[in-house]
Amino acid sequence: MADGERGRYAREFGEEFVPPRRLRVLDAVAYALVLTLLVATLAVLVTFGLGVARPLLGVKYLLFVVGFLLFGVGSVKVRPNPPYKERRILPPNSEEETGFQALVQRVVGLLGEEYRLGPDERYSDAAKLLLAAVVMLGCSAALEFGFGVAV
Repeated sequence: MADGERGRYAREFGEEFVPPRRLRVLDAVAYALVLTLLVATLAVLVTFGLGVARPLLGVKYLLFVVGFLLFGVGSVKVRPNPPYKERRILPPNSEEETGFQALVQRVVGLLGEEYRLGPDERYSDAAKLLLAAVVMLGCSAALEFGFGVAV
């Protein structure tokens, strides 16, 4: 029985199913790459729309700023709840699937239906945001150091 079939069977009958680590990592990497590509595409559109003379420089800066901000948000979300507080400002995980996560699941679903995971089977939103931040900062650094996009 394949992992996807086992997961559907376990969910149907209320059994505990922990998906293989490779599926969870695939979901997290897909989340990070889709978010990075979305931010980079928006940055290209904005810089070309504004008529910037060096659009790649704008893309590099926007990737850096958004990556830095996502790193902060992910860091706050990943922290445990202090014992003296009853609720958190940023919960580590959303209870339902967001529109962006549905988009990521459609992208992952292109590989095959067995690669799709339920909302409770994925890594936390905080972990995926931290991974996306690292990918964005890495792309910004690659643009600067690898491709010579500098001031």
